[in-house]
Amino acid sequence: MGDDDLPSEYDVIVVGTGMAESIVAAAAARIGKKVLHLDGNDYYGGMWASFNLECLQKWLDECRTTPVEQPLTNETASLAAPGENVISIGSPFSTVSNIEEEWFVPE
Repeated sequence: MGDDDLPSEYDVIVVGTGMAESIVAAAAARIGKKVLHLDGNDYYGGMWASFNLECLQKWLDECRTTPVEQPLTNETASLAAPGENVISIGSPFSTVSNIEEEWFVPE
């Protein structure tokens, strides 16, 4: 399938590949909706993802630097066409706080 064969219109666009987002995308596809499922991260699974040590360190750094609240702005809301709604579900990092690291390296 080439790029020209991909759909250019969708009924539902789901951003995020965590458990809830994947269930929503699957349910919409199951009832016949055209679904575009995207993730802004370079990994799948949202807060349910599994990481190797290097990826875990990167994720911890992102949690420390990502703002918890990212309010819906007029600019974001203006992206919706007439009859469409933009729904903000908050930051995936809003449940992560007080991160501490301890390393134990046996000699």
